[in-house]
Amino acid sequence: GKWEYYYLNERLESVGKYKIDSYISCGVEASRVFYEIKFGEWIYFYENGQKKAEGIYDEKIEQIRTNCGGDKKVLYKTNDSWKFWDKNGNTISKEEWIKFNSLEEIESK
Repeated sequence: GKWEYYYLNERLESVGKYKIDSYISCGVEASRVFYEIKFGEWIYFYENGQKKAEGIYDEKIEQIRTNCGGDKKVLYKTNDSWKFWDKNGNTISKEEWIKFNSLEEIESK
């Protein structure tokens, strides 16, 4: 469902959706492991309220090795739809944005 994260100053930090997926893991018994992934449109904001980044997360299927054989795990990845802004609201390139921000900001949480 839809999630909203806030800065300590109570301004919106990011908004978007997660979905739940799973894979099989074996221990003493086989069990299903659930995890969340970002999907669809996400929007990120600076603490001053200006938009920081906006784009769509695509699914990325990754084959994983589990202790009971192979399975798949769905991950998310950014695509070319992403737009970026500086703290003053000016549109900037992804490369410019990366100079001052970490891609981990939009590729984690």
